[in-house]
Order: sequence, then C-alpha cells, then structure tokens
Amino acid sequence: MSRFGAQLKQLRARRNVCVREVAIRSGVSHSTISLIERDRVSPSVDTLAAILNALDSTLADFFSELQSTSASCPSIAQPNSATPRKIPTA
Repeated sequence: MSRFGAQLKQLRARRNVCVREVAIRSGVSHSTISLIERDRVSPSVDTLAAILNALDSTLADFFSELQSTSASCPSIAQPNSATPRKIPTA
C-alpha cells in the first residue's frame, strides 16, 4: 500500500483547509479522506486527483514533492539503492 497519506495531510494543513471542506470541494467523503490520510486505504488515481484539485494542486506536483521528500529521508528506501542481503538458512 502506498504511504503518502502524511504528505497529503501536510498539504491540506499548509492550505489551511479542514477535511470536510476538502470533501465538499472534491466530492470525496470526509471519512474516505481521513482514511487516505491515515494510510488505511489507497485512493484511485481519480480520487487522489479530485482531492488534489480541491487543494489547488496536481498529481505531478504532489508526486514530485513526495519523491523529493523521500529522497531526503534516509529511512525510506529508494528503488535499487540498497544492496540485497542474503537470508541465512537454518
């Protein structure tokens, strides 16, 4: 499951918009937005686009920011950045 709920919540906070306002603007229920922000469910591309549109953002901007944030965070593994380890057998 994707882990971008925190990023979405941060964007909403920066825009100073409550979950219910995003729900009204996007047509996505407030409970679904809350579940997405808590990484309980993964939204479809259309749902995410509607939420981002309600926050005056785009998919491209969101994922660009998400990628730059994860690149600066060493605890998030980047694709092909880690050397595979052998798992010991008993």
